[in-house]
Amino acid sequence: EHFGAAKSSDTASCESIIAELRDLTTAHGREAAPRQALARVLFNAHLHAVNSGNAASRNSILVELRVLAAAHPKENALNEQLAKALVNAHIDARRSGDAAFQESILAELRGLATANPKEAWPGKALARALVNAHLDAVKTGDAALRESILAELRGLAARHPKEFALQVKLAMALV
Repeated sequence: EHFGAAKSSDTASCESIIAELRDLTTAHGREAAPRQALARVLFNAHLHAVNSGNAASRNSILVELRVLAAAHPKENALNEQLAKALVNAHIDARRSGDAAFQESILAELRGLATANPKEAWPGKALARALVNAHLDAVKTGDAALRESILAELRGLAARHPKEFALQVKLAMALV
């Protein structure tokens, strides 16, 4: 299941809103609010592109989210939107059978979790993608990969014992 729900199927309207938010972000570069609004709208546009099968748009929006988050690495709200979009991209890659893209997304999510060890949000996003990868390992009978993913999920749950969502993801993989 994808994170979020695309709010509008009107592509022209969405592009207009994104353009306006880009302008606001540029005009108010020191303010976080326009960047955060832009990241939320980009996430929704990414989800719409995924759901409509528009690979070019999906990829360009993901690049823009990466650039925005990289420019402000301490701004968790931007990174959270990126992490959610990465989970959706992982699901999309999984559905299309693109194993290389799935692995690159997992690596990027792992990087976010490593860069933000005290924050739970990157672990939650990584756990969602790992549960899906675990399901694939179960389906293909890859016991070594399955155990590796379980170990990684256990590690995430242990690092954030109060994050119920991580405990749930671990439990989902165990059954």
